[in-house]
Amino acid sequence: LQGIKLVVYSTNIAKDPAKVISILQEHNVTRIVIVPSFLRVLLNYYPDLKEKLPFLQHWEVTGEIFQEQLRQDFLKVM
Repeated sequence: LQGIKLVVYSTNIAKDPAKVISILQEHNVTRIVIVPSFLRVLLNYYPDLKEKLPFLQHWEVTGEIFQEQLRQDFLKVM
């Protein structure tokens, strides 16, 4: 991970999917660590998530139980 910029956003921004997507786009984020519940929110708001975040290639889904249905939904989109 040497040389990769780290983008951290506030809790207030984390509550707004549109702001999160905007920050990820603005910084061409390539990797993300995300909890399954917020991944579900993003998938619900943005069924075209792959087109919105073309640079985002590595998703680490952690911190909660990652249900099989969510995994399948994510794989369909990505």
